[in-house]
Amino acid sequence: MNQLEQQLESAVKDPAQVQNFIKNLMSAEVYCLGHLVDDHDHQEHSEACEHDSEVSIIHWEDTRGNIFVPFFTSLDAMVDIVGEDEPYLCIQGRNFLDLTQGETLLLNPESDLEWSFSAEEVRKILKPLGH
Repeated sequence: MNQLEQQLESAVKDPAQVQNFIKNLMSAEVYCLGHLVDDHDHQEHSEACEHDSEVSIIHWEDTRGNIFVPFFTSLDAMVDIVGEDEPYLCIQGRNFLDLTQGETLLLNPESDLEWSFSAEEVRKILKPLGH
C-alpha cells in the first residue's frame, strides 16, 4: 500500500483526514485508462502526460447507467481491477482533475478503497487553486 492509499484509507475511516488526503492527491501520480491522442499504437504501458498533452480518457458506466471516469491510486490498484492489457496514463492528480472537470470521478472503483468525486466537488477542490 503506497502513501496515497494509506491516506485514502485514513480518510475513509475518519472524515477529519479528508483534507489531508485531497491535498496529497493533488501532488501524487494517479493512473487512468486512456492514451495520448497522437499515440496510434496504444502502447500497453504508462505514458507520461505533459500539461498540454491531448489525451483520450476512458469512461465507464455503472449498473444504473451513470457515466464516470475511473482512476487509481497506484498501478497495482489499477491492474487488480482491469488487468495488465489496457493502455493507461500516469498523471499528476491536479492535472487529472483539470482534465476531467465536469465529470464524475471514481477513485479505485470496485475496491475497498473506493472514493467518489462529483463534478461539483472537483470544482470546489480546484477553485482555491485558481482553476
